[in-house]
Amino acid sequence: MTTVFLIGATGFVGGTILTDLLKHATTPPRSSGPVHSLLLLYTVLGTNDGSRTQGDFSTLTLIERVSSEHDVVINAAISDDLDLTKSINRGLAKPKNGGKKGVLDNNLEDIESISPDALHRSIDVKIKRADEAGEIVAYIICPGLVYGKGTGPTKIMSAQIPNLIQLALDNRQAVYAGTNEWANVHIQDVSDLALLALQAGLNGNETAGFRRFYFALSDNHVFGDLVGRIGKVLHSMGLVDTPEPLSHQYTADRALRELGRKPKSWFEDGLDEELRWTTELPAKQRK
Repeated sequence: MTTVFLIGATGFVGGTILTDLLKHATTPPRSSGPVHSLLLLYTVLGTNDGSRTQGDFSTLTLIERVSSEHDVVINAAISDDLDLTKSINRGLAKPKNGGKKGVLDNNLEDIESISPDALHRSIDVKIKRADEAGEIVAYIICPGLVYGKGTGPTKIMSAQIPNLIQLALDNRQAVYAGTNEWANVHIQDVSDLALLALQAGLNGNETAGFRRFYFALSDNHVFGDLVGRIGKVLHSMGLVDTPEPLSHQYTADRALRELGRKPKSWFEDGLDEELRWTTELPAKQRK
């Protein structure tokens, strides 16, 4: 029997992973009341009674102990908590001599050549070192913009697209979001990849470092195009007044008219100079 310790079962991603895990569980976790804690820790797949453990990210001793009691730990809750990661690693390393395998699954943003100051870097390195030391078998999954309706017990939607939709509803018009491009992935595809990693981790225990870092991506989008689509769909539903996104443009006519202001510099003329002197500054002064 294989047991899984899932951290973050009340979240958007963790909840959907929980739903998919339960499809394969021999005994579902029992419920002891409404879901209300910051962190819900489920034990599923092969347990005798399907237990549920409640705590928060400060209960590190509890997390370490429960991690040591399971074959697999999936952290779908947070990717920035170094103390949490250390506790999971210590717990997974404890039963190693007893024949159990530790599979750690976390969300991070980059693989190789990450700046020491980059987001998630300390977590990334900690997981990599534990894997290379043979303490755990680590899989790192990095999704792009996650969309779709989750299937978990509490949080069923992400943030980015719902926030853009709500902004359009509040203004009765979609708001232009620029030309930045980002990758995207459906929530179910993220959960499917997590389960594939789980199965792969149970079938092998060689060290890999970052070779088991996987991006969960399906497609790319430009935010301006995305907002344009939101505007058209909401307009067809009668929820906004126009299908065209609102583009914010600002003028300084009143300062010119009332105070006689006359700009001495223009953005296109000064941008090259801005780039030059900014990059010449020591790195510490650019923060």
